[in-house]
Amino acid sequence: MRNHSERRAILKTALRILVVSTFAGCMSAAPKPPVCWTIEGSGGMPRAPAAADAEDAKLLQVSVRAPYDAREFAILRADGSVAFDSFNRFAAAPASLLKGAALDILESSGRFARVLPGTSSAKVPLFVEISVDELALDCRGPDGMAAVAKVTLATMRGRDIEYVSRGEGRAPAGAGEDFSRAFSNAFAAAVDNALGVRER
Repeated sequence: MRNHSERRAILKTALRILVVSTFAGCMSAAPKPPVCWTIEGSGGMPRAPAAADAEDAKLLQVSVRAPYDAREFAILRADGSVAFDSFNRFAAAPASLLKGAALDILESSGRFARVLPGTSSAKVPLFVEISVDELALDCRGPDGMAAVAKVTLATMRGRDIEYVSRGEGRAPAGAGEDFSRAFSNAFAAAVDNALGVRER
């Protein structure tokens, strides 16, 4: 009889735990999904007039160095470490977003007559490759967050390198009201800087 009573008590306790845990799962708030942001080129910017001797070019590739090739934002911290933001991420892989943005920026820079995507089969005299060496939110400064971008840009004539240049861009991110704008501005500034283009 005692065993039977003990079994019933154990069974009731187990049922209570099961009911409580079930309702806790139903009633608790679901984890907040990450917010997705994009990077755009200078499509809204007026196109700088191309020089009379400007030539057509093709953007062959845009690559992003690790660890900045992740969709989650890389955060540069004061202690020298890099963290990743699980609440804010790019809407696609950074290289995919930057390829379209780079095409717009190169096209509007005035350095080339026309700029075609790497998928084009058209013959052009010049080719451009961009390596993104840094793409992050810099939280080390006293003035709040800033989106930062560093690029290495190579222009080639056929297989011969004409020049390699580097550029940096920085744009305030405020309190995170519009990370898309901040990263777009930082990347555009870095590419313009590498091209030697003055502010348009």
